[in-house]
Amino acid sequence: MALEKTFNLARQNEIPQQFTSAEMTEIKNAISQETANVNVRPYHVYSTDEQEVGVTEDGETIYEKVITGLNLTLLMTTDAFHDTGIVIQNIKQIRSCVFFRTSDGVCVSHPVTRANNNKVQYITNMAASDLNKAVVRYTKTTDE
Repeated sequence: MALEKTFNLARQNEIPQQFTSAEMTEIKNAISQETANVNVRPYHVYSTDEQEVGVTEDGETIYEKVITGLNLTLLMTTDAFHDTGIVIQNIKQIRSCVFFRTSDGVCVSHPVTRANNNKVQYITNMAASDLNKAVVRYTKTTDE
């Protein structure tokens, strides 16, 4: 109520020069209550541990995981999917997959990827070698 009253006064450009101590306490308490359950991330932290990063339009949890230690060469192929060597248990659908070669900063974000029997597979019309890292966002068949 205190926040609503304050915002209404602000909209009308009628904020008093000074609030009483009781009014300030009421406003601070209202702000604390409003923000107590807000999960604020000032920046995104990438992790090799699986983490929840969002929700799909259908309400499914989106997970993200950084995969390191790859030694992947993307073959130029448009006729069949190939394994990347990435295995993620209970993976249902890939939402995005970006590959990196950290030695020179190459980023490959456009191969078509899919989940097949817990494996991440790709098909692409380009080639790239020595890719050693990937960031995969995906949904799962079961939320644990």
